[in-house]
Amino acid sequence: MSKHTPGPWRVQPYTWQRGNVSVFAPKFGRAPYGACVAHTPCSDGVGGADGALANARLIAAAPELLELLREAADYTRHPDYDWPVEFSRRVDAAIAKATGAPE
Repeated sequence: MSKHTPGPWRVQPYTWQRGNVSVFAPKFGRAPYGACVAHTPCSDGVGGADGALANARLIAAAPELLELLREAADYTRHPDYDWPVEFSRRVDAAIAKATGAPE
């Protein structure tokens, strides 16, 4: 399983390059805002600055989303719950995609 910078992550607009957005892990790294885990230029992708902010928010939520997926995976394996097999497969596939683990 691959390691990632632990959350929580937060969105921080660039002050020196208007419209660009970065995602920081405040508790890590030497930079004043912490470790930069992603940078989304406003000119890339769909939606300009609004799209960059939406992408940054999604990236910033990634650690919490992965944690919730792992909890969901635990529920899908519990003998007292009858989850659809396809749901369990999709949860496992999403975790594998996020962590780089083989499916």
